[in-house]
Amino acid sequence: MQNIKIGKENVLNYLIVRLPILSSVFAGSSKMSSKTLYKIAQSSNQFYIRLKLAGNPKSCENTLKILAKDNESDIRNEVAQNPNISQDIIGVLSKDSCVFVRARVAENKNCTIKLLEKMSSDPSPIVRIAIARNKKTPAYILKSLERDNEKRVRDAATIHLKNCWIIRQLKKFRVNLWTFFFFLYF
Repeated sequence: MQNIKIGKENVLNYLIVRLPILSSVFAGSSKMSSKTLYKIAQSSNQFYIRLKLAGNPKSCENTLKILAKDNESDIRNEVAQNPNISQDIIGVLSKDSCVFVRARVAENKNCTIKLLEKMSSDPSPIVRIAIARNKKTPAYILKSLERDNEKRVRDAATIHLKNCWIIRQLKKFRVNLWTFFFFLYF
């Protein structure tokens, strides 16, 4: 009799196909390979599984590309928050029909300044507020958002600019933030 070696990936792929319930366990696991997660994304039509895949930092670009085209805005919203999202996917989701998906893109740390600038004219104040709150948003975009028609956008931009100014001043005088807050409260 011949010894047949069965690899871990083959066993997992077999289980995914034969026992779809296991996909929900595997989809959210940080121990699964990106190849296995991609296989699950290709074969699953269950909302909960796709949602877990979209939020899994181990999901590869191909998995996220599939999920970025999902009909459910909640899935696309999770993809927009994924820390490993590529610039291509961010670009696609920045034009999404759902305001909340676009807002998540504007909050994502991987969003480029060029895209933040482009999105700063988004018709939704929710997206513009998200841009105003993004730590990467440069002062010139924040200053333009301070002149926004929507008060909530203006307020968010003003707060961000003031916080940046305070931190710059503290760094300028080499004041330790803990020392500053100690003297502020005592």
